Amino acid sequence: MAQDYLKNNGYDRFLRAKARLENETYYVEPVGSDMSSSLGNLPFADSLVMIPRGKVGKAKGEEVRVWLLSSKS
Repeated sequence: MAQDYLKNNGYDRFLRAKARLENETYYVEPVGSDMSSSLGNLPFADSLVMIPRGKVGKAKGEEVRVWLLSSKS
C-alpha cells in the first residue's frame, strides 16, 4: 500500500486503485470513494485491491492482493 487504509469491516472490501511500479515493486493507492455505489472514480483506477474481512485495514507499506486491470494498460 502506498498509503494507509484503516477501515474496519466484516466483509471483504475491494478498492479501486491506481498502481505504480517502482524498483520492481507495485505500490497501490485507492482513488476516490470506496463506496460500492461511487462509480465516478472508475476512469482513474487501473487496479483493484482486496482488503480481507475481519481486518482493520492495511497500513502504508503492507502487502495486499492486487488485480491489474488489463483494459487500463
